[in-house]
Order: sequence, then C-alpha cells, then structure tokens
Amino acid sequence: MGKQRKIIWIIVAVLLVVWAVALLLMFLGKKKPKENLEVVKAEYDLKENEVMLILGTDVSILSAVKQGDTVYLPLSIIKEKLNSDFYMDEDADDESITYVLPGEIRRFWPNMKFCLVNDDTVYTNDPFYIIEDGVAYFDMNFVAAVSDVRCNYYEDPDRVVLEYEWKDYLYYEVADETPVHVSPDIESGITMKLKTKTNVFYIGGYGNNDGDFVKIMTDNGLFGFIQKKHVARSVYKYIGSSYIAPEEEHILYDEKIKLGWWYVAAASGNETYSTCTKNITEMNVICPSWISLKDDEGNIRSFADTRFVRRAHNDGYKVWIMVDFPDGEVSPHSNLSKNENRDRLIKNIIDETVRVGADGVNIDFEALSYQTGVHFIEFIKELSVRCHMAGLVLSVDNLVPGPSTAHYDIGSQARFADYIIVMAYDEHYAASKEAGSVASIGFVRKAVTATAEICDRNRIILGIPFYTRLWMEEGTGLTSKVYGYTDMEKYISSNKLKKVWDEDLCQNYIEFTKGNVVYKMWCEDKESIAYKCADAAAGDLAGIAAWRLGFEKPEVWDIIEQYIK
Repeated sequence: MGKQRKIIWIIVAVLLVVWAVALLLMFLGKKKPKENLEVVKAEYDLKENEVMLILGTDVSILSAVKQGDTVYLPLSIIKEKLNSDFYMDEDADDESITYVLPGEIRRFWPNMKFCLVNDDTVYTNDPFYIIEDGVAYFDMNFVAAVSDVRCNYYEDPDRVVLEYEWKDYLYYEVADETPVHVSPDIESGITMKLKTKTNVFYIGGYGNNDGDFVKIMTDNGLFGFIQKKHVARSVYKYIGSSYIAPEEEHILYDEKIKLGWWYVAAASGNETYSTCTKNITEMNVICPSWISLKDDEGNIRSFADTRFVRRAHNDGYKVWIMVDFPDGEVSPHSNLSKNENRDRLIKNIIDETVRVGADGVNIDFEALSYQTGVHFIEFIKELSVRCHMAGLVLSVDNLVPGPSTAHYDIGSQARFADYIIVMAYDEHYAASKEAGSVASIGFVRKAVTATAEICDRNRIILGIPFYTRLWMEEGTGLTSKVYGYTDMEKYISSNKLKKVWDEDLCQNYIEFTKGNVVYKMWCEDKESIAYKCADAAAGDLAGIAAWRLGFEKPEVWDIIEQYIK
C-alpha cells in the first residue's frame, strides 16, 4: 500500500513539473507589448530636425522642420490648407515671399534674418522663411498669428498639430485604463495608456468586421489603436475658431457716393471739363480715365491735370483717377506678376495721383485672364496699403460676380479696398447671341445680391449705365449700336417711336420694322434709372457710379439726387 502511494506521488510530481514547464514555455513564447514611444517615432522615420506634421486628424506625408527654437511649416501646406495670402513672385530669380497686413507690406527672403516692412528693413533673430532641399518653409508662429489656425508643437516625438477645419468631430471616451497599440494587433507595441474616461478623436475602424480595433488620436497629436471593447461611448464635439482677422481701416465718405466716370482719350480731353459738368450739381465724385499701363514693366501713360483737379475741387467734387490698360497693347499679367514691375506700377500710380492733388484711385482692369487673378489680388492689397499711407481712397471696378469672374475674388478685394463698384450693366453686349437689355432690373438685383454676400453693403457702389443699345435683326444676323441717353431720345423723337413700359424689366421698350430689319431697344432713361437708384437706396448701398458723363440728359441727376441721399 505504501509503495503504491509513493508511485502515485511520483506521477503527480512529474505531471506538475510538466505543467509548470509548459506554462513557462507559453509565457516565454508570448510577445510582451513594448511600452516605448520610440515605436511611433521610428515608424515615421523622422530625420534630425524633422517634425511630424498632423493636419487636423490626418498625418501628412510632408513634415515640418525645426531650427533652434523655431518650427517651420511647408509653404505648400500653408497655401493649400491654411492661408493663401502668402504670395510668391513668378520670377524664378526672386524667391521672396510677400505678405500684406493692414498698413503693412512685408517681404521676406529665404534664410535671411531680416524682412522689409513697407520701406523699412527690420532685423530678426531667426529667418521667417527658409528653403531646405528645395522645399520652402515658413515660421509657424507667424503663420499662427495671421491665419485662422491653431498650431501646437509637442516633443517626444516632435510633432505639430494644426487645427484649421472648424466642424464637428467624433470623439470616443474610454471606459477604463486602455493601452494604445502601434498597430491593430494585440501583440503590437504599446505607445501609451489612456486613463479612464479620456476623450480621443476617432479616426477609423480596423480589424475583423471593421470593429475589433479603432484608430484614435489624442488632443496633443499622439495616435494609435485601441480595442473597441474599451470604448464606453461616442459623442460629436464642435471644434471652433477664436481667431479675429486683422482688418484694414477703410477710408469711407460720410455722404453717399454719386460718381460720374469721365472718358479722356488724350490730354486735350481735359478741356471738355465744363461741357461734361455743366448743369450737374448733384454729383460729388468725378472719375477721369487718366492713367493707363504704358508697357509690360509697370510704366504708365497719364493725362492727369493739376488745373482740372483744382477746378473740380472748387466745384465741390472729389477726384478719383481711373487706371486701366489698353486692350492688346500691354500685358497686365507681366505688370502684375513680377514684384519689380508691380512695385513700379504702384509707385507710379501713387506718385501721379499725389502730384495732381487727386483724392483717390479707381482700378478698372477688365478681361483679366484666370492666371492673372492671384497677381491682381496681390496688386490690390499692396496698392491699398500705399493708397492709405498717402490718404487716398481706393475703389475697384468689378463685373457681376459669377463663375467666369471668380478669379477677381471680390472677397479678398473687399478686405483691403475701400469701395467695390459692381458694374451692373452689359447684361447683353455687342457679341451677345440675342438682343436684350443692357441692365434689366433683375440683372441689377442679382448683381447687388451676389456682391453683398462677399462685401459690406455700405462699401458697395452700384454701377449704372447712361447708355443703351439699338439692336438690328436681319434674318439670322444680329448687330447693335450704342446710344447715350441724350442721343437715344433724339433717335426716338426723330423716328416718331413710342415707348412701351415693360413691368418685369422696369424699362421702356421699343420695337419696329423697317424693310427686312427688326429694330429693338431697351431704353435706359429716367424711369429705368429711377428703379435702379431706388434699389440702391433701399439696399443701403454706398451710392452709385454712372458710365459715363456726356451720355446723359441733365434730368437724370435730379433722379439720382432724389434717391441717393
């Protein structure tokens, strides 16, 4: 009996040893998760001075860089995602970046410890702008100061978290202390442990049935994978902006604007001042077309006349000088896309306006190409700073907002220019496929509504026409001829024609046939202009601008005065 008991104990002991060895082998064979942040850092293979870049909840392929205490963001990311106002010259030899702030034109050069602020050189401890391996980077702190973005830098691993999309984000709250893995695998390394009830961003689901693991990121940009069983609840939270953009201090008149454009084709045109202003007591701004681009290098041709300005001031008019370019003779793109040319053009415009004692500048650059749009906006920004330094009003003429004119970017213009003039005419023009009104009331109202969505109404001036078109239809052919208000009335009277009021268009209409030709005219007269001015007054716009002096009958100014007060 004793011998049998001894054998049983030996068997039990052997089994216990086998079981212990098996457990030991299982324990030694199982991978223990690594609790080391270096796992994440190694995964992104960060080089020396390289910083991981996190855009919202996305880790960018590009990275930021760090020099000393300054973190630099890739300019391409800045312009695409954060702030498109950083401007680079098209000239390959000029690697400068220009940034316009209210009252300041700042220009930076790569790797230089200084920048130009207006005309003054300002020295800095570190460059604002660097180029490394052919990639341009800009100081993160400057970007954060001038952009609607939050930039936060963290260490171990080096990373920058950029918040710039203000919207609802999905958050997960963890139920208990939760390990965060490098990959959606329970045996992968652990980067950190989340405390109970920690909130994290949800990025995506991973694992079997897309549900075993979820990818998450903490508020400070650490990310990884947690098992879904650790999620207590989910909730949407809105991430909003507290950024207040600096605003240009606009020069605005206390009274409503009643502007008349005055066309001058040569210096001798200045002698017609008395003719154009005769019997006009209601106008308060006269805008002569005095300055044009002369070549592709920022030089100008000018008919500006000091004596004319003095006479206008004596008659109670402000003088804004219109600047345009002769179609086909010069390249607006060349003038605006190169710093040297644009700087020269702005200086010439300001110098000439100040020389004759005028009060403002009116930019009339029509038919610009899409490619020129970004350079035009930079021109308006820089010109606004120079105008305001000289005490000059800046107004910009615009076609009706729409897809074909989106590159004029009225929203950006309005941040810097004082007045936006919407030219609510040429609804139908010489090349139109069908006859129609130059400025029906519906077209005018759409123009105002579209402009008011991107500019304050008290800085919108409604452009109205003092002219119309006589349309001639013969078979499938269509031609037209422009008539000013005065000549239109003479034509109607001499041909004994009768106007018929069109209630929908708020215009008088004429149609008659002579031979094989059908004649049509939508009249711009005191009745149609009264409706336009009434709309401008009801919409609390800054005033009206009329193209052009000399076309109108004096009575139309009485109508303007009646509504624009």
